[in-house]
Amino acid sequence: MFQQRNKFHIITIISLCLAVFSVGLFIFKSSVVYLFLSCYLLIISIISDSLLLHVTFQKHDSIKQLLRGITLLLAVTFLLFYLLRR
Repeated sequence: MFQQRNKFHIITIISLCLAVFSVGLFIFKSSVVYLFLSCYLLIISIISDSLLLHVTFQKHDSIKQLLRGITLLLAVTFLLFYLLRR
């Protein structure tokens, strides 16, 4: 269980660092692709945090984080398809 918890923790940290890096790229390059990339990386971070909470037996917090991640995933994906159709 300890190794599984470490994997989720590493995924959370790496995705957060990559999200910060992609926001920096968005600021300097002004490309919307980097903004969507950072949003998806943040969603990965939230969902992996939910899985980490689930492994540590904090079920209520895990469900809340998972619902936040799924809601953001649906919203960002809807926004991406809306902008691509324009």
